[in-house]
Amino acid sequence: MFALLLEYFRRKNIAAELLSEKCTTKNPRGPRLDGWVKIQKEPEIKPTYYQVEVKLWSAHGVGSGAQILKPEDDIASYKRRLWSTYWNNGKFIEKSLNKVLTPMACPIPDAEIKPLACLWSPLHPHGAEESFFELELEPASPFPALSIFSASSFLRKIKDTEPTLFLNLPEVTERMKWLNNIFAVQ
Repeated sequence: MFALLLEYFRRKNIAAELLSEKCTTKNPRGPRLDGWVKIQKEPEIKPTYYQVEVKLWSAHGVGSGAQILKPEDDIASYKRRLWSTYWNNGKFIEKSLNKVLTPMACPIPDAEIKPLACLWSPLHPHGAEESFFELELEPASPFPALSIFSASSFLRKIKDTEPTLFLNLPEVTERMKWLNNIFAVQ
């Protein structure tokens, strides 16, 4: 999912990188997120650091049951319906996702920090095609807005023009080597 997020930014001509530092509050206990992504829109503009939580739930993995795209559905209504299973009253319905709204200790002092939920599902509050969008948050929230990246919406947008997508996945390559060594046919 991070590779897809970085590819999204690359296509928008935004320099982006996944940082190696852990995304925590620096407390021994408490919420931890999946990572930091630094973006730089223009060299002279201060970078933004996204504290990112990734969720790869299947159709049966969240809410009160599957939200399958039915033949009679149009994608916009499906995205709205699915969004309503994720978000209600200014927060995520699934408590494990709300931790993205907890301020983390950025490795860069005085950095601009924004929360970002990186989700697999094709969703949007208004059914729009955009794969990256922001929601305004309540004034009591530690952040003014929350960013959402829908990996599925991103892939749906490019699938007809790009049948193959090449991503830099160094950890997957390394894991495949290990698996091939473990399960080598002799």
